[in-house]
Amino acid sequence: MKKLSVLMFAIAVVLFASCKRDENPSPEGANGYRITEVINLDSIGGVSNVGKVEYDGNKVSKILFYEDDEMNSKKEFSYEGNEVTVESYEKKKGEWLKVSEEKAIIENGLLVKSIIIGDMIHTYEYDGKKLVSQERTYVYSDFRERYEYKYSGDKLVEVLDSVITFADTSISKEVITYGEDRIEKIEYYVEEAGEFKKTDWVKLYTYSGDKVSSIEKKNDSGLIDFTAYKYDFEGNLIEEENVIDFAGEETKSGTKYKYEKGSGNLGTIVADPAEKVRKLPSPF
Repeated sequence: MKKLSVLMFAIAVVLFASCKRDENPSPEGANGYRITEVINLDSIGGVSNVGKVEYDGNKVSKILFYEDDEMNSKKEFSYEGNEVTVESYEKKKGEWLKVSEEKAIIENGLLVKSIIIGDMIHTYEYDGKKLVSQERTYVYSDFRERYEYKYSGDKLVEVLDSVITFADTSISKEVITYGEDRIEKIEYYVEEAGEFKKTDWVKLYTYSGDKVSSIEKKNDSGLIDFTAYKYDFEGNLIEEENVIDFAGEETKSGTKYKYEKGSGNLGTIVADPAEKVRKLPSPF
């Protein structure tokens, strides 16, 4: 499955939304729709858990999480200026206990910082609307990770990933190849003795019309991570099916999405902006 930003919720979606400029941004949903439900599937296609999104006008107010039709956790959203606070609760012995607090800072309709209080800080830098770097640091660790994004015109062509500690820095990169103006493959390199050497990892994109229909990441050791995507007639992403295959042993998972007409700001708050430049399918 795909990576989330710091402000993540347990239903494991990868999100991004295009934003209008507003003090508390409320962008139009994908194709005029906004997400209302995320359904995680287990290895045999059964429902593992469900996240239901509630809105106050066009701003997300709550996400309620259910297992076996019983609500066991929730997230509550509040707004002040360009700052969004997300408080997470779990139900313990019939009582709601606060387990974490997160914040998102939105400027000019873009996520510039997301914070898990007492744990992690994630910052994003832009050139106009174009993401150029992001950095993740931890409160109680010297570990930090920095990504730098390089473009040819509007096309992402390279991602530099630096993992930094007091003792060491390791660097890798992704090189993106295009065919017919859309991503065809991503190849992976690691730095050794000051030079980048190509690894056996590759990620391949396939399309149906103008939509990504599948993404496959694999290496020469026989590990295959394959995700297929399905859309409705309006172009909304409605299902992801993931299979990780290593030497013939498969691990399956999946996610389904439900929508309603309207606009919402959930993607702005919880999304990793890098997923847009990587052209990954999204429910936003």
